[in-house]
Amino acid sequence: MLTLLKQLDNIRKTGISSDHGELIEGITTTAVALDTVLGRFAISMPIPTFRFERARDTYIEELLPCKAGVFKEIGIVG
Repeated sequence: MLTLLKQLDNIRKTGISSDHGELIEGITTTAVALDTVLGRFAISMPIPTFRFERARDTYIEELLPCKAGVFKEIGIVG
């Protein structure tokens, strides 16, 4: 339970979540939340874990501009 609480705290701080093969073995899914007036959504990228581990920071860095682009398109200043 303590591990889960730490993970949730980190997700709240960074706005990014990753599962490292917990849902599908060999696939890491990284996601960023989109809180909008229409509801809560997410942009996620399922990536083979071996590839994700080699370029982790790059994948994460690309999610944030993607989120900003979606917000811009729907008229939310982020």
